[in-house]
Amino acid sequence: MIAIIHQNKCEMISSAYPGKFTVRMVQPQYCFQFKDWWPKYYKKCCNSLETSGPETPRDTRQFFTITNSWSFSMIGAGRTLWYYKRKGTIIASQFISGFQQTFLLGLRGSTVMLPIQNAYPNGKVEIKEEKIEDIKKTMRYINDENKEWYEEIIGWN
Repeated sequence: MIAIIHQNKCEMISSAYPGKFTVRMVQPQYCFQFKDWWPKYYKKCCNSLETSGPETPRDTRQFFTITNSWSFSMIGAGRTLWYYKRKGTIIASQFISGFQQTFLLGLRGSTVMLPIQNAYPNGKVEIKEEKIEDIKKTMRYINDENKEWYEEIIGWN
């Protein structure tokens, strides 16, 4: 069965322990143009501080990849080393409360300003024509109660 985003949201809310976390739908007006914004303030790639020393072989160094991490924090609570105090320091781990790697992503001397340019000025996410064609092909498998949502997406382009 093909599920719609609202159904997934309802499933997450119903499975959560009350008060443990909040589930929110991100609206297009809250999505900013990140692609043009981030290079002004952050490095394109960097090694973790734990594996960046000269004694660490290149093939064992850990590079920051956002797709491999699920838990992030901007400040190392209770840490006293100098690099935890520097702006642009990210502590990432593959699992919540898992093994942590520290990355200095911020460019030296840059003061980060939040992005202001909206990523989706017309309120709709741009979808490639090939993807729209794929959605059209699956329409016969979608329940009647969900077809309206998919038809709206097809009409975006």
